[in-house]
Amino acid sequence: MIRTTEEEKTFWYFGMSRPDQCLSELVARSSTTAFMNDPAFVFWLERQVKVMSTVKGHKIVDSYDTHLRSRVRGILKEAAIRWLTIDVVCLGFKHEESDHPPVVLITVDINNVDGESAQNAVDKIHELMIENDLPDVHTEIKTGLYSEEATYGPGDIYPLDFARVPKMGASISVAGTGLAGSIGLFLTVNGGKYALTCHHVVSDSLETFTPTDGIEIPILQPEEDDLEREETALDKTIKAAQLDTKNYEDEKLRASEGVGPAISKGRKLRFEMSEESEKKCSDRKAKIAEVRLQFGVVDTVSGKTKHPVNNCLRDWALIKLSDERFLDLPINILPPSHFLLQEQTVIMKIYEEDTTFPADVLSQPLSTDISMEEIEDVLKRSGLSDHKDKDRESMRSNRSVSCGFTAGSLNEIRSDCYNGSFETTELVVVNIPGLNNFSFRGDSGSCVVDLDGRIIGLLHHGNDEKSHSLAEMTYVTPMAWILADIKDTLQTEDVVIPVDEEV
Repeated sequence: MIRTTEEEKTFWYFGMSRPDQCLSELVARSSTTAFMNDPAFVFWLERQVKVMSTVKGHKIVDSYDTHLRSRVRGILKEAAIRWLTIDVVCLGFKHEESDHPPVVLITVDINNVDGESAQNAVDKIHELMIENDLPDVHTEIKTGLYSEEATYGPGDIYPLDFARVPKMGASISVAGTGLAGSIGLFLTVNGGKYALTCHHVVSDSLETFTPTDGIEIPILQPEEDDLEREETALDKTIKAAQLDTKNYEDEKLRASEGVGPAISKGRKLRFEMSEESEKKCSDRKAKIAEVRLQFGVVDTVSGKTKHPVNNCLRDWALIKLSDERFLDLPINILPPSHFLLQEQTVIMKIYEEDTTFPADVLSQPLSTDISMEEIEDVLKRSGLSDHKDKDRESMRSNRSVSCGFTAGSLNEIRSDCYNGSFETTELVVVNIPGLNNFSFRGDSGSCVVDLDGRIIGLLHHGNDEKSHSLAEMTYVTPMAWILADIKDTLQTEDVVIPVDEEV
């Protein structure tokens, strides 16, 4: 049994969430390799960055679901480890060229774990792997949260799109509650116009909800705090520009009367810039009236439960769109990307694309959801040499105020998740080293699609820390399962993601 030092606990996952930070702490590990980020080794060098990736075609893929998953859970139960997520991913240092080995990565609440029990558990799980001819698969327990990717705070965001008809991923909120998230997609139910998001985006109750006469839960778009911050910023810019215009006119008058200096070219240029800024901001502010129109009202929420057949989290909500704001059902179009040049290079290298993403995927309406059978078939066919297999890569249509969309890799092994009441098994998307994190708080309800524009599922939780909004892993429910659940709940087959011609 090894004992981890305080330095090791703090810096074992250095760089995994951010290149210059360490958010999660190591609790216990089964590996006995030396801790290379100890100050004794690196006082003259930079700390080594830890990266995470998918398990690719490692042979654990063939045996984990058949019998290892249940035995891992059993060991943790016997050790009284109150786990939040169990993910099987690859971990290693960024500078290492060889394939990183898989790790059974267990996340726990930092306040609910005993170090000795954790060490015993990881050792037993590693012994289990050795018994099953998987000696390279180690186990680690780290701190973290399994949290809803909902409520968020201000930060570095891109300008809001003041569009009466928003794109996928635009921010929404429940008026006056602090509940917020993203639009997944638009669809019709029994011919009516609806938007899909997560249950916890529109309701803090765990129960199923169907509105009754006299009860309405209004939904705003953009999210009300986003809109308030944007309007405040516009007002400040307009006021400053108007003040500069007044000062400029006063300076011109004094110059013409011979009581002040002549207007310089630089001063005239600053005035023209202020004038242009005021016009742009005033034009932009004029569009606010249209987006203040109510987006819609909550129609049906699933209730936060475990699906009895698929074992996934039921966490969806239908929003009935406002007839005043929407004459027709919006088409499902991805928001713009905001990738930096360095990020574009990483994406092109991984996806083997000549451009950041195929132009037709960005411009064409999305209407096809990929079945769970297709997803599993693609994952099972991913070999060790197929790390760049495009079919496994995912894009997310994110809140339009955050980053348009992001990119990540869909892991071959689904993750176990515990939300305090029940355990589920979820698809998990892993961040790509060198890119921004796949999800942030505020992204609940976002749609996840593949590079061909096929809809994979709905983003609902992330693995992160209280101190930071960036998810180390992102959990997704297949869209095919959600649509089937909506049909079962509403007792109708008329649930359609329409193509452009049908809208």
